[in-house]
Amino acid sequence: MENYNGMGPGESWPLSWTPVEKSPVKRNKDYSYLLLPSELMIAEGLAVVLVNMDIAGTVLVTNYRLIFIGEDGKVVPLGTIPLGTIENAQLSTVKGPQSTPRNAARVGYRGPIRHLLEVVGKDMRKIAYCFRPNSEQRESVFKAMTKFLLSPTLWDLYAFSSGLPPAFQSGDPMSRLHAEYTRILTGTDNKTDGPTNTSGSMRSSTPVKPGKSWWRISEVNLGYTMCATYPSRLIVPCSVSDEDIQQVMSFRARARIPAVVWRHGGNGAVLARSAQPLVGFLHSTRSPCDEKLLAGLCPPLGGSSSPPRKLYVADARPRTNAIANGALGGGTESPAHYPHIEVVFLGIENIHFMRESFTKLRDYLDTHGSASSDGSSSLLRAGDWAWGGASASSMASAVTALGQSGWLYYVHTILSNAAWIAGRVVMEGASVLVHCSDGWDRTTQLISLAQILLDPYYRTFRGFQALVEKDWLAFGHPFADRLGVPTFTGGNYTVEGLGHTPSESSAPVRNGPSSAFASSAPGAVRVTNNNESPVFLQWADCVAQLIRLYPRAFEFSLAFLVEFFDSVLSCRFGNFLCNSEKERVQANISDSTADIWTYLEKARSGGRAQHEHYNMLYEAGKHTGALLPPAAALTPSLWTEFYLRWSCPYGLNFKGCMPTGWGQGGDIENEARKSARSMSVLKTGKERAEMKLLEAQITKLALEEQLKAERQQKLAAITEAGQAQQETAALRRVLQAMGCKVRISKAHSGGNYSEGEILYEEDIEDKTDGSPHDQPDVDLNRTEPLAVSILLEGDSTAFHIRRACGVDGALSCSNVQTGDVCKWPQGRCARLGSAFLGLKADFQALQQLSILDCYFDPEHKGSTSSGIATSSQTPVVT
Repeated sequence: MENYNGMGPGESWPLSWTPVEKSPVKRNKDYSYLLLPSELMIAEGLAVVLVNMDIAGTVLVTNYRLIFIGEDGKVVPLGTIPLGTIENAQLSTVKGPQSTPRNAARVGYRGPIRHLLEVVGKDMRKIAYCFRPNSEQRESVFKAMTKFLLSPTLWDLYAFSSGLPPAFQSGDPMSRLHAEYTRILTGTDNKTDGPTNTSGSMRSSTPVKPGKSWWRISEVNLGYTMCATYPSRLIVPCSVSDEDIQQVMSFRARARIPAVVWRHGGNGAVLARSAQPLVGFLHSTRSPCDEKLLAGLCPPLGGSSSPPRKLYVADARPRTNAIANGALGGGTESPAHYPHIEVVFLGIENIHFMRESFTKLRDYLDTHGSASSDGSSSLLRAGDWAWGGASASSMASAVTALGQSGWLYYVHTILSNAAWIAGRVVMEGASVLVHCSDGWDRTTQLISLAQILLDPYYRTFRGFQALVEKDWLAFGHPFADRLGVPTFTGGNYTVEGLGHTPSESSAPVRNGPSSAFASSAPGAVRVTNNNESPVFLQWADCVAQLIRLYPRAFEFSLAFLVEFFDSVLSCRFGNFLCNSEKERVQANISDSTADIWTYLEKARSGGRAQHEHYNMLYEAGKHTGALLPPAAALTPSLWTEFYLRWSCPYGLNFKGCMPTGWGQGGDIENEARKSARSMSVLKTGKERAEMKLLEAQITKLALEEQLKAERQQKLAAITEAGQAQQETAALRRVLQAMGCKVRISKAHSGGNYSEGEILYEEDIEDKTDGSPHDQPDVDLNRTEPLAVSILLEGDSTAFHIRRACGVDGALSCSNVQTGDVCKWPQGRCARLGSAFLGLKADFQALQQLSILDCYFDPEHKGSTSSGIATSSQTPVVT
């Protein structure tokens, strides 16, 4: 047994680990379902504890990220971080309390000695993974991680092997920049729902005619021969030639001349940006071409004879810093050499102050969050020890850590100065030139925020993309240096002391307020790039403050900003690699990597307006002009959606219950989005019900039309039946007059109409009493052929044929005995008043018809049937 310094009185812990049964974690498990395209698994650590949340699981190292998988097989977001987002990492052994957290004990950890892999992220995360003692997995995971974390070249980044389809390629950003220039100078909007057109042609020194052709697009930097960090095309006054611009480049730091980035469509004022002038100590150096260029930034307020407008030179630095730069050859403009200008110092500190402030803010959040890297919630940290050994005596000094970090103060300073710039353009109609030392950090923050306040287009998805591509990417913000990733010329990290002897610390991550890993202990990855700074994150924080202040003015939400910045840090996309447009062109970024804008657009297109990237409170017609908030309204608050998502996740350490007492942010928007989703579901159900109702109405109309047609058919059938009934009655009277018998029978095959099975038989002769006749029971739907026979029958003594010819008995014919000759048509039955009156008969055919006596012989009665068809000599009655 051995005592460690810093233990409590009478406390000691064993050095060796007490063996217990190993966790039943399967090796060589297939995790391919978790991997992205072209993502390869490099190393695996089993039975690892995520200290922040006391969760046991497996940690994987791929060529893109560090993945922590819980025992339930699900990815834990807090423990999963892209390698490009990792700022620092180290192996350490720390001393903790005697008691062991439940999940750690269950997978085999005993005693206070903790063997940790500590990771610090650029997204405010501090993660601690605890491995088993005497295990080689911790070092193998660390080495595999640092192999890709310390990529020696740009090409080793995951962005070049992501394997995303060509649909995610970025197209031509320079064409999009030219289109944005045209929109700025002509006042036309690029607000389109479809993809941005990248096929537009570009012309050299294209004159545009806003304000009587005051501006033009110059190609003086085509090929980046004059300035390596500026875009190839610039908006400059028409009064300045390309030769003058070349002279100005030698007078401005890093050849970053004053260039126009935005123009007010109403009053003609412009926003311009540049680097500091090289005036030297006491402004001993002048440049007539530079003075001419600044005079060109002040077009007349009225006609050509009107005096030029005022030009403000907003120097983002503190005055003392500008004077100090003068001693080094830099400085600021002198009103004595530049008429109609006013120099204003905005007092914003440089990148080194911002990096230190960011580190303090991260320490504050880790110390006072509910998912601290020492494994304890700040609400529960009442004893002297937590996982990492943070003592309660240090808590009092951390109460004011947020204010001491200075982060919110810097955010407020930037916001208020951007609002001041926007106010000069709108309220005074003045032009503003913004610069700092190099003109790519503070200048970019101020000039882009001012444009968001001035132009509602930049508050939309398309406009936000155009703004970032123009002011941050094209004008050369050094993303590779500021984010700490390899650039076109090499990497920014080195590794020190990857040995087997880990460092020993009293806390897993918290090593001081100004540096996450200040020591060069063995097993630590230390940052050697002094140019790293959270400049872009600070600008995104300022945009988030404006969304909070004007929730109806922005089309995109805070959730969009969070995912956007995460995607920038991840190195999964190529848009924000390298330090300038020139380097991205040389590296062929647009054709070799996936496009972040296309990815985000496709992500939100699936959810329509209910996607979390859309601001549910946005009203396009609410804020169509400039936003000019007073300085008091710009007092910032902590961007909870980004800063607290890891240190204070919902439900953590509260047994699944959602904790209250801190503002997680976005609650109103989330509730609005839930309501919108519910309304969308109800609207979809309503549309489906309306569709079914419409279909029912269409079916009803069709049935009504069908019923109408059937009624018409019924009427036609009744009419035809009436006609047929009349015809039948007429035929019946004819047959009654003739004394015939009707027989209906089946026809034999072959069309022979001789008698078959008798279906119906009626004796007309017996039904002359005028009584109604029964309808024959015959299936009229039968399809087989039928034979209809008409027969004359008589008995052996006498055969009477009665004819009801008249309306009274006097007109009726007398009985005709067998053998008598009928005198028809001379008989009374054919005379006027007879029932046959009006019938047309072929009497000549009847006269030519021969009737033999043998026809009426009873012996031949079965063979005297005649068919319904008659010969040409048969009398025809119509």
